Amino acid sequence: MLKEGVVKKPVVSVIVVTYNHRDYIKQCLDGILMQQTTFPFEIILGEDESNDGTREICIDYANTYPDKICLFLRSRKDVIYINNRPTGRFNFIENIKAAKGKYIAICEGDDYWTDPLKLQKQVDFLEANPSYGICFHNILQKSEFEHLKEVVIPNVNENIDFSIEDYVTSNKTATCSMVFNSNYFSPIPEWFSKLPFGDLGIILTVMKHSNKKGRVLKDIMAVYRIHSGGIHGSFHKNNKGLIKAYKQHLQFNAFITKYLLNEPEYKKVLLAKKRNAYKYLSKTYKNEKHYFLSFKYRCLMSFCKFINVILWL
Repeated sequence: MLKEGVVKKPVVSVIVVTYNHRDYIKQCLDGILMQQTTFPFEIILGEDESNDGTREICIDYANTYPDKICLFLRSRKDVIYINNRPTGRFNFIENIKAAKGKYIAICEGDDYWTDPLKLQKQVDFLEANPSYGICFHNILQKSEFEHLKEVVIPNVNENIDFSIEDYVTSNKTATCSMVFNSNYFSPIPEWFSKLPFGDLGIILTVMKHSNKKGRVLKDIMAVYRIHSGGIHGSFHKNNKGLIKAYKQHLQFNAFITKYLLNEPEYKKVLLAKKRNAYKYLSKTYKNEKHYFLSFKYRCLMSFCKFINVILWL
């Protein structure tokens, strides 16, 4: 089902993917609808057949704001599994395909924007600096887990640039802070449908095809939630979750090495990313008292360090 909006030529398409976000989706949509811009924008809302009432909320919003919201009601039979886990990747890809804007902004259904000028500030920057393909900003991270404190990410005190190498090493920013030029992610790469950490895949693809860096604005303009129902939240429940996350980092590294960053200039940073994953796997397996696996990954970490030394020679 599609609720067709009347925004024909939006400058920005805001992509919202939601599934079982009953307690969050209203705040997410309200944060988008409050945006004050000098340009038209559309909301591409993909609802992934929730069973908690999220779908009904989305239908109500689409009927209330037909001039802003294009609602797509997805089916669970189309869900893409990554590492044997259901994901919102099909929903996201189809939303991207439906977007008409020059720029794409993303706000997942359990996050929300707090600054009514967020889109205006980011589009103003990208329009004034066409060599940049992507722009981010500070966000406030809130977590339901006691061991994760409320923090600002990436907590920059001035508007700065992060390089493609910075993002290979680790994801510096939250998905809900991202606005990028859609031309740099078109067509959508085939490998993207199976890539762990899809947001980071978008960032690296856009950066590589533009000026290899992204601007981060110092303003705190959104809230990113970590909760037990989210993918990232599930990784933070215990050591077993962390082990799964670190192994996905290795899988991600293999994907982008093969399909995206296969030039010699990226070998060192990709090797450093692999070494860090081995390091944390060794530490986490040790915490689980799996000493053989801990030793195995420590050896792999040392081997990566040795290869990196050779590359520097």
